[in-house]
Amino acid sequence: MNRRRFVTVSGAAAAASLTSMPVAAATPGRALMKLGCQSAPTNDTHLKYLARYGVRNICGYPEIAGDRIYATVDELKQMRDLAEKNGITVDCTAPPFLESSHIDKEKHPAIMLAESPQRDRDIESLQTMIKNCAAAGIPSIKYNMSLLGVIRTERTPGRGDARYSTWRLKEAHPSTPLTRAGKVLVAIRDSETRVLFSGYSPAAYKLFVFVVSAALAGIAGALYAPQVGIITPAKIGVLPSIEMVVWVAAGGRGTLYGAVLGAFGVNWIQSWLTTSYPDLWLLFLGGLFMGAVLFFPDGIVGALGRLGARVRRIVSRRPDPAVSTPSVSLGRPTP
Repeated sequence: MNRRRFVTVSGAAAAASLTSMPVAAATPGRALMKLGCQSAPTNDTHLKYLARYGVRNICGYPEIAGDRIYATVDELKQMRDLAEKNGITVDCTAPPFLESSHIDKEKHPAIMLAESPQRDRDIESLQTMIKNCAAAGIPSIKYNMSLLGVIRTERTPGRGDARYSTWRLKEAHPSTPLTRAGKVLVAIRDSETRVLFSGYSPAAYKLFVFVVSAALAGIAGALYAPQVGIITPAKIGVLPSIEMVVWVAAGGRGTLYGAVLGAFGVNWIQSWLTTSYPDLWLLFLGGLFMGAVLFFPDGIVGALGRLGARVRRIVSRRPDPAVSTPSVSLGRPTP
């Protein structure tokens, strides 16, 4: 048998049979996309607002009591039942950490910064929330492994009542403007080797900072001696140096007003304690230093900043139903 002829004839016969078969009309399939929203809060007012716009699937945020960073099964079910009462399904939820915000503004940054043992405790809380979501019938959890958050300069009006996160480079300005030397010093702090390979001399900038610091210390000493009336070698010992470190740590590192606040506050407490309870001063100094390192590493100024951010976040979760609108962003909306 001629194999080439056999294959040719067989292929032609198959093609003829296919063309003779009736072709079924293509039926359009149902779209699998859903209109959703991830704006907070998940309360009755906001859910009614979303329902008016035809939103039927959301990422919900349960009300978590106390300082826990995971929701209980009852809290998740309460949120789900409230949404279902308004005809909305909770397809996703989010823990109160791992948000799409700048890492310096995060209340619980331990996972992203690998700060043990708090990192391990936060991971256990996230595992607990995953188990609770499974028990409450919520199929997914949203989180953001973000250091910079959603970078935006403003929000601009979009289609309908939506507002879009907008980024314009020409309108982006740092909260504290830096000079060229300041930018280089920040870069040296982050990666001295990278600055060296970028064509700058880290040694020259570090020498400049050392000289300026020495000059300021000399001026401070010149003012201290006339004020107190006496200067002794004990003033250049270890304890005064530790006290100055505590000033900065207690007030807040990275800010000038934090160091000034710490200097005034710690010295006022020192004057009071050394007069009324002289034996307690060194114990208080050690406890203050340990507390600054363990509990408020960014000092009083940083703690007040976090408290203010938390208050603003709580206030922003209470939208006015007349003007509140869903936002388009990569994570949980921030004010």
